[in-house]
Amino acid sequence: MAAIQETLKGVEPKPRRINRGFVMRLGTQTSLDFNPGCEYPIEDENILAAKASLDVTTLTDDQAMERIVREVIPHEIGHTLGLRHNFKASADVKNLTDGAPSTTVMDYQNSLASLTEPGPYDYAAIAYAYDGDKSLYEGKSFFFATDGSNAVDPLSNQFDEGDPLTYYTGRYAHFAKLRDAGFFPSLASYGRAQRRTLEVIRKFVNRGEQSKAAFDFLLKALTEKSPTPPFSAIERLQAMLVLTEPAPAGLARFNPRAQYQSLDDAEEAALAQGLVTNVVPDGKDIFEVRLAMVETLKARNNIYGYKALEAISKAYDKATAQGADGAQAKPLPPREQELALRIKQAVSAYFNK
Repeated sequence: MAAIQETLKGVEPKPRRINRGFVMRLGTQTSLDFNPGCEYPIEDENILAAKASLDVTTLTDDQAMERIVREVIPHEIGHTLGLRHNFKASADVKNLTDGAPSTTVMDYQNSLASLTEPGPYDYAAIAYAYDGDKSLYEGKSFFFATDGSNAVDPLSNQFDEGDPLTYYTGRYAHFAKLRDAGFFPSLASYGRAQRRTLEVIRKFVNRGEQSKAAFDFLLKALTEKSPTPPFSAIERLQAMLVLTEPAPAGLARFNPRAQYQSLDDAEEAALAQGLVTNVVPDGKDIFEVRLAMVETLKARNNIYGYKALEAISKAYDKATAQGADGAQAKPLPPREQELALRIKQAVSAYFNK
């Protein structure tokens, strides 16, 4: 550290504020290229926004780089001493000290906010492995989960803080605000970011006491529409995929055998109803979104999906039925007719009508 400080003495500090894109990429560990000059939506209750605001206004580029080096060195020294990654340490609330984001330097934390010195887990692990001070580990317990656990353990995540469910549900809302502020270069990059967030939340479903809160959040993401087009289409499609796929696509690289816990009957019924709300023939939503929801209902291959398709088919019948006065209903647009026929075909096959 002294050598780094000595080197930096010869570098003239830059009076300008640190580049916003630089801080945001490091501060949130994303690969987004943010639009220069776009004001960041600061909100005191938002952890990421508050942290980024602090970094933007107080650090020069050189100070930020020095901080990052101070975070990386103890992490790598930990590896040379035999320590593995511990991605569950940030959720080990009872062992966190002095507002630290984690109990160990072996966690992956947001840059510019990670530990620069060993935490209590590190001292305990090193003392245990090298026959050190037993008081550092005897009678104590620490959370631990390493590479491979991220895909199955809801408390094992990279770059989170405190309670993971609270953190990631907050991040989901935060990313939506960043999208509105123009920080995402495309809807595709925004969709990928939200997909990763939703996959972490999905890990909680039917795993532990936060299961219902996690499922309810995902169901809301599936059904909630913004007041203007494209009606949160990206969010709803990503929520649909996360709720219906058997494994976390983005997290599978950590553990190819990882699987989500299956939904129970009540959750399957709620999911089917959530998909239905995206298909009803109101003439307002995007055709491709509604088509995707119909195909997903068919692919569920259970009674809840079948009943949902039957309900949608009846809604289409009602929309095209002849009025009491004999007046013929207005014909459906061609693509709407295609959707109605797909649903009718599915229902007739399933219910033998």
